[in-house]
Amino acid sequence: MQDSDWQAGERIRLFRKTVAGQTQAEFAENIGVTRQTMNAYERDRQRPNMRMIQAICTQYDLSLRWLLTGEGEMRHSRRPDYMGVTEDHTPEQHALIEFINENSERATKITHMLMDGGIVDL
Repeated sequence: MQDSDWQAGERIRLFRKTVAGQTQAEFAENIGVTRQTMNAYERDRQRPNMRMIQAICTQYDLSLRWLLTGEGEMRHSRRPDYMGVTEDHTPEQHALIEFINENSERATKITHMLMDGGIVDL
């Protein structure tokens, strides 16, 4: 994804204002950052790391796919734990589980490619 394609900040702001109905300060407090950091995220001046992106998705039941790409539904119809995600999973593992659930056919092809020796060492 090129920097010019990154628009997650706009989507965070859209969600915060229209669905969550929270001020920037309230939203920031809920996800554990300062209002200034939240402002930087929303204006795409600073990108949240994967752990923060996942925290936002988990806290507010947002689709990771929607947040990162703008595609699909904004929110899950059920909490992420329906996918078998537990607190023991890392944010990266949670993102992978969500990707697999949303893209099962494509994920199966990728899995077969990896298992057939497509990637030797990560």
